[in-house]
Amino acid sequence: MNIETDIQALETDLAVDAPETSFTRHDLSALDPLAVRQQALSKILDDLIKVGDRATIERTRKLQARLGEFEPAITMIGQVKAGKTSLVNAMIGRPALLPADVNPWTSVVTSLHLDPKMSAAQNSARFEFLDRMDWDRLVKGGGRIGELARRAGAESELQRVTDQVAALREKSRKRLGSKFEMLLGQEHDYGFFDNELIERYVCLGDDFEDDTETSKDRGRFADITKAAHIHMAHEAAPIKLCVRDTPGVNDTFLVREQITMKAIRGSQLCVVVLAAHQALSSVDMALVRLISNLKSRDVIIFVNRIDELADPKTQVPEIRASLTETLKAHHGPEDAEIIFGSAAWASHLLNDTLTELDAQSADALLNYTRAQLDTLPHGLSDQEIVWHLSGLSGLQRAVANRIASGAAETALQGIERHVRNLLNGIKISDAQSGAARQDSAPKEIDAQSAQADFAELEKEISGSFETGMSKLHTTFADRIARVHESYLDRATAALVQHLETAGDGTVWSYDPTGLRMLLRSSYQTYAKRSKDLISQVFTVGAEDLCGFFERVAGVPPESFEISPPQAAPAPEPVVLGKTIALDLQSSWWATWLQSKTSARLQSDKFRKLIEAETAPIMTALLDDYAASIRDDAQSQLNELLDEQRQVLTRMTQGDEAHFALTSKREARIEMVNSGLVTLDTVFKGEAD
Repeated sequence: MNIETDIQALETDLAVDAPETSFTRHDLSALDPLAVRQQALSKILDDLIKVGDRATIERTRKLQARLGEFEPAITMIGQVKAGKTSLVNAMIGRPALLPADVNPWTSVVTSLHLDPKMSAAQNSARFEFLDRMDWDRLVKGGGRIGELARRAGAESELQRVTDQVAALREKSRKRLGSKFEMLLGQEHDYGFFDNELIERYVCLGDDFEDDTETSKDRGRFADITKAAHIHMAHEAAPIKLCVRDTPGVNDTFLVREQITMKAIRGSQLCVVVLAAHQALSSVDMALVRLISNLKSRDVIIFVNRIDELADPKTQVPEIRASLTETLKAHHGPEDAEIIFGSAAWASHLLNDTLTELDAQSADALLNYTRAQLDTLPHGLSDQEIVWHLSGLSGLQRAVANRIASGAAETALQGIERHVRNLLNGIKISDAQSGAARQDSAPKEIDAQSAQADFAELEKEISGSFETGMSKLHTTFADRIARVHESYLDRATAALVQHLETAGDGTVWSYDPTGLRMLLRSSYQTYAKRSKDLISQVFTVGAEDLCGFFERVAGVPPESFEISPPQAAPAPEPVVLGKTIALDLQSSWWATWLQSKTSARLQSDKFRKLIEAETAPIMTALLDDYAASIRDDAQSQLNELLDEQRQVLTRMTQGDEAHFALTSKREARIEMVNSGLVTLDTVFKGEAD
């Protein structure tokens, strides 16, 4: 069976593997080509192992592991009680998996790893606890809120935070015993999961204090749980997917804000969940800060709980218009896709309990049905109509389309490029060792001289990369330092003017949006210039390596091609959404500005406060985000050079017996080659 036949068979399997009751299977169909491509690539890697030497086999196994770990991630963010958890449950077709009561609520990042190849017997769960540093920062410093209060000298607020932390610590001791801190930094692993187990680790709430049998373990470890990983069989997903449920962004101590930011950064897509009755109210500005630093194509906004609206037909368009205007006014992603729906309707549909909808929800569903009749596809059953009106169909289609055309595509292309390079290396090694039948004898290679020449070329390519990236990094550091200093000057001058002209008792604020926008612009410029430099180094380096093999081994340029790596996408600067003192406008932190000390004294104090607040953001942009662009590219360049160094080693030290040409070996090489050609043909325009 050739690979084209394999692909056709895989496509047929994917089209019929799910029962008719599974809505998700159809909605995620945009991922089917990725699944086909992934499985075809897996077969190519299997064939490649059969024709390579030890070094090629080792590298191919790493590619197999990378392909096996391929798992696009979707992170759900939103306010507490926006319905994120109910929406996540509906998305995966298990409305009761994660607890979604009014109390408790999700307290940690919970990652659901969906695997279509797993069996239910392989389901598992892993729970990570906060480490000692995380916990000490909370109980000794009051988290981010305590840190802000201490810097601002807000004694009353600091005392309130201290009291809350003391209550939290006592509650934790009551649940876990006096030695609960011994759990910090540890993990709990289980070869199964159920609702009770999950509730024990990921739920917080006010109703856990009774001593009933059903509640005594609920939320037991939630105070110290940092992250939860649920690995589950999921036949409806065409490929592995990770769906992450996160805590509400208005966490009391902001202790999990950074954890949520890391989850967003490690995802291919972010779904912002809002409640219809308060879509992007003033308290949601923390969400706007987060998503303003993401590309519009990486953000989907889902307005949930339209079942609670009195007149969805009229109110949904009004909310959409208001939401669009709010995003524009606060520099959010203006053209982000906005989907309206109700996780409650979807959950009732999945549970087959639509007849149990309360009167308000049923009336809203009828109202919205009348409004949307003209937009619904023809021929839908009553159940399918409800699924569409719930917004879940639109959400899943949007998610699948974004993943299929985004980072997932890039990841598979990268593996294919490595396969091409490995196969080309095998071909010219075979030719040089005399394995291939040629009219003329292969050119004799001076191994020592060739290795020395390669080392010199490697040094030249690496030096070009290091010099270019160093210059860009220095320019970026200088630019954001100037932006930072200028902002501090303007903010301090504005405060002095206020203190000299405003009356007693007036509250002053200064919007940090300008600083964030300038830093984001500076980072985007650095990211673009870095990508251009990296792409140039990769392309020129691949050409120079081809030229090297032509000179050293007489390899005809038309018979040997090295595919340069594709520069990895720059991480979006989510850190710019971090809460700082200036974000708490007209709040407790500003009261210290009303004291009777001199304007100059107050302005000096203010400058130190804002400098201390924003310095970690500057550091993160340089030492984390910018550095990760450089480090990722360096890793890609190292892989390219290592691959070609091994090609040279095989050419100069290879054992001819190992490469002895047989019809079977020749056929397998051709299978790998034809497999790559077929991928190019079937997925035309995608592989290169």
